[in-house]
Amino acid sequence: EYIIDVTVADNGDGTLNVTYTVNGEENGEITFENKYKAEGKVQFSGTKTLTGRDLEDKQFSFIMEDENGKRWTAQNDAEGNFSFEEIAYTEADAGNRYSYFITEQNDEKPGYTYDDAEYIIDVTVTDNGDGTLSVTYTVNGEENGAITFENEYKANGSVEFGGTKTLTGRDLEEGQFSFIME
Repeated sequence: EYIIDVTVADNGDGTLNVTYTVNGEENGEITFENKYKAEGKVQFSGTKTLTGRDLEDKQFSFIMEDENGKRWTAQNDAEGNFSFEEIAYTEADAGNRYSYFITEQNDEKPGYTYDDAEYIIDVTVTDNGDGTLSVTYTVNGEENGAITFENEYKANGSVEFGGTKTLTGRDLEEGQFSFIME
């Protein structure tokens, strides 16, 4: 807000002398500064499937890493969905490209076969000129592609049976009896 005081005086020779102050400063300047701000966000999500067993909430973890080594983690819900936290961009990011890498964390739990897929997400940030940013991305080269990890569970094990045969009334000879297990 500016307060401008103008003083007009007749010079007596057909001219006027005009002086002014801006907020009390003689011949002060009036400056209006506008600051432009643009924002945009993106959130990456995916799905997890498990065959051979029911999927449990927070059973599997996923890692997203950017080009500079910053890491985010996410875990699946009971339906197999997972989401990383939102990534916010500002007008300083406009015109830039960013890459992220998403993998599943292999906890090496017995019986599970983990998906070793790696998803490369390439993000482009564009200023729309109206205070918003467009954030577009490809997943492994496919625009807005799906991120899916598929695991399998198979239980493995073995059992060994043993026993003792006794014969009453005479001596037991080797190979005299055989046994069938059904």
